[in-house]
Amino acid sequence: MMYLVALYNKTNETIHFFNSENIGDKKTLPPKSMFTTKVHFAIPDNSDPSEHFEGHHMELQHENTPIFSFWANDRAGHVMYYCKGRNGKEKNAIPGFNPGGNKIDVALVLTNDSHGNYELTSCAVQALV
Repeated sequence: MMYLVALYNKTNETIHFFNSENIGDKKTLPPKSMFTTKVHFAIPDNSDPSEHFEGHHMELQHENTPIFSFWANDRAGHVMYYCKGRNGKEKNAIPGFNPGGNKIDVALVLTNDSHGNYELTSCAVQALV
């Protein structure tokens, strides 16, 4: 299981975060803002998006339109995957820090360019001691 502990909206737009497995995880991120979780948000396990997508993904939306959906593949070492919108059949591994494994904390960064093309990357999270 992978855990989302931070999400940075590096765009100039308001973004909405949604977790299909726990509607209490719903958040709104103003432009250039970040949220961190007090409890870890378990990234949904989904080994077959064509069969289990509806109730097992997280989503980033702009103006009620899904930008990206993402999940972890529990049958492939918990590597995180994403798709544009809600098309789980057209999936790619999330670029950046995506080692797979169990009980790993990650942060996601959403960016876009001047043409409105969005990009999602993952970063390692380290606790300060």
